[in-house]
Amino acid sequence: MRKLKYWLTEHACERLIDRNLYDDEIDFIRDYGHVIRQFGGTKVYYMLKKSMPSHISANHPYQRLIGVVVVEGSNGQIITTYRNRKALSNSKWKTK
Repeated sequence: MRKLKYWLTEHACERLIDRNLYDDEIDFIRDYGHVIRQFGGTKVYYMLKKSMPSHISANHPYQRLIGVVVVEGSNGQIITTYRNRKALSNSKWKTK
């Protein structure tokens, strides 16, 4: 069994199952995703197309992660995940 770098809330576990996301994909988003908000220790990771590393080909399975948002609490616990390709453009979290 693989040791995770984070904890999951019960809600996050349910959302991962609902959205067909796996541990390695959450790690990937946390490693390469764009942090769009950080306040009080909470981080929101958003996987942008431009965040995708160049070594990931256009037909790689990780391409499906574009638009996935991961919300991580101040204690390193994953709170929730969701898909929204327009989340960043619709976000009030952006700095003005």
